[in-house]
Amino acid sequence: MLNRLPGESAARAKALVLAGGVATWQGEYVRGVSLLEEGVALFERLGERDHAVSALMTLGIALMNKGDLERAGQVLSRGLAGNA
Repeated sequence: MLNRLPGESAARAKALVLAGGVATWQGEYVRGVSLLEEGVALFERLGERDHAVSALMTLGIALMNKGDLERAGQVLSRGLAGNA
């Protein structure tokens, strides 16, 4: 699915975040975090601040589930501050 979406589009960023959330939910934390990071970065490049903040929150939760509590705290703080 991701291969069929344009490289720099909001649709692709949304798909990356959704896929990252699903991967995390399935316990594939490394893959999930990677997809979420890519989605956040794409939303930021596109200037989609609200979506980037939402994606940051999802990334923070994924990092917590992965056990990376220090980084999770940093990402969640950034998201709560709206600093995407």
